[in-house]
Amino acid sequence: MIHFSVSFPCMMIVCTYFWTLYFIDRELIYPVGSESFYSAWGNIIEHGLVFPIGLLNTLHRPFHMSKWTSSCVIWASTIGYFVWLCHIFNVTGKWVYPFMHELGNGGVEYYLLPATLVIVSIIQQLGWKINQIAHSVKQKKT
Repeated sequence: MIHFSVSFPCMMIVCTYFWTLYFIDRELIYPVGSESFYSAWGNIIEHGLVFPIGLLNTLHRPFHMSKWTSSCVIWASTIGYFVWLCHIFNVTGKWVYPFMHELGNGGVEYYLLPATLVIVSIIQQLGWKINQIAHSVKQKKT
């Protein structure tokens, strides 16, 4: 049940953020200098395959969990991840992702976190809808 609560929204947010930023300005998300220790093909596989895998998992089996519980789990996970990113910034003085440096401290806290919470909630609702459509069709056939 963790799939709908955490993995599907996280997979979709990774894919959405990464490829949007990659096509706007590659240096914000995957600097050329990082290719020496993290290959381009590995990066494409890691950030490109999450979408089809997440979608296949959503279509694979019906999901049974309350929307409230599921929403609380993804919000807690998202906030926890941002707390971890802020902790790393406080210890090292550097943001984990280059685009966060461009946003600045206020941009991360006041724009990125709230926007991400809204986006993961929308993605989660989309996952619910996809799962509902996929499994209502299967139930009608049997």
